[in-house]
Amino acid sequence: MSVTAPPARTHGATSPLRSRPAVRRFLEGPPLDPADLSMVLLVTEEESDRPMPTLTVAQLPARVRQAKQLGIRSVKIFAESTQRDAAGEFSVVPDALMARAVRTAKDAEPRSPS
Repeated sequence: MSVTAPPARTHGATSPLRSRPAVRRFLEGPPLDPADLSMVLLVTEEESDRPMPTLTVAQLPARVRQAKQLGIRSVKIFAESTQRDAAGEFSVVPDALMARAVRTAKDAEPRSPS
């Protein structure tokens, strides 16, 4: 009895199922628009040279306006504050970095009435 190897597939060849338009449409998923995205912003107290891009509160308005111009409707702000306590109570202080960053972002691009 001889065993024959299956036919070799060339690199990049599509499967027989993916060659059918209905299957391709199903596997593609819905298209994404900029409005479906959220821009993530890491805010720090001072400018620094880091591997991850960060912004200061002063730089935030320009970036929020840029996101709106690109069609991005939301931003997610992460604030890296140097002031911390065990209970996390500093985060609700009105002058905390997160509070200032959120206030600045809202002032830069107020939400339009729906």
